[in-house]
Amino acid sequence: MIDYWYDNVPAKELLFLQDVSKRIREHGPGLLDTLKERERENPKFAFLFEKETAAYYVFQHLVNSRFSFPEPPPPSFNEEGYASAYSSDSDEREEMSSSRKAALGKLANRRLEAMLRSMSGKRVEIARAMEFALKRADAYDEVTQIICRSLCVEDTPIPRKIARLHLVSDILHNSSSTLPNVWRYRQSFETRLPNVFEHFAKIHSRLLEYSGTLSANVFIQQVDAVLDIWERWMVLTSEIQSQLRRLLHGECTLASLAEPQAPAEPELEAMPVIKSVGFKSSFKRVDPSTRAAAPSPVTTVAADLDGEPVEDLDGEPVDDIDGGVDGEPIDVDGEALDDADGDVDGEDMELDMDEE
Repeated sequence: MIDYWYDNVPAKELLFLQDVSKRIREHGPGLLDTLKERERENPKFAFLFEKETAAYYVFQHLVNSRFSFPEPPPPSFNEEGYASAYSSDSDEREEMSSSRKAALGKLANRRLEAMLRSMSGKRVEIARAMEFALKRADAYDEVTQIICRSLCVEDTPIPRKIARLHLVSDILHNSSSTLPNVWRYRQSFETRLPNVFEHFAKIHSRLLEYSGTLSANVFIQQVDAVLDIWERWMVLTSEIQSQLRRLLHGECTLASLAEPQAPAEPELEAMPVIKSVGFKSSFKRVDPSTRAAAPSPVTTVAADLDGEPVEDLDGEPVDDIDGGVDGEPIDVDGEALDDADGDVDGEDMELDMDEE
């Protein structure tokens, strides 16, 4: 990413930026404020004011090495460029040793673009490009970006688009291999494929308008077949898979997907309707008005209610066990029993005591 911004600054201007940044580091930020006041109208110092330019970002990085460059804009894929892979693996390895590990390098970049331009659908061409991508998985993000940009060129022939889509399919299928950083291709393609499939929907609409229904249906069926393979392989998440299919068929757009979705209200489940089995019951319905009155429950008499004593088996009334029924005290020899505490008549018993 740093190389991109430095490469977009002319060599003569880069030397001037290095000289100015060196003086600012020596004399402090006060010199920078002075230059902004004095050189505002000087086009040579436009890099101090024109933000979002390569010279501005490079100067900020020269002054402060911790400055982080923004993501460079993706360059458009040139479909009319050179179509032969003129570089060799040895040249590219030498270039990789002298550059950052996560970058393709100019030679490798040109080779990948050349393979994409010459792709006609032959299996050997797709396999060669897939091998290139797997061996350079350290630069997975740049490889993914170049392939997806090549898929979004308006004037690319349809067979070449389908061949490049098959290349994406092969890379995703082999992203589970043990090669280092190959697994990162899945996540990188997931972030870029929605733009590709929205472009495919536009291609389908254009084919319907200018080439007829047959050509449009053949194109959409070929892309759908690739999506079906991805679904069987489970190379993408189910959410991304659903989004890609909806984008392809024009059921949504990237703008609509970016809008916040309102939470769906829970639907109430309808009660199941029980249908008749189909046979007729042999029981007849009974009219409630014709039902007989229910018999009253049988009551049992727990005891005699007239107060008379219960007769013994011989017909004589049963005497009270504790005493006479008439309330008289029971005697054994015919004499009435004395009260233990006193006389029966209620008078106190007298005791004779000798007094000395």
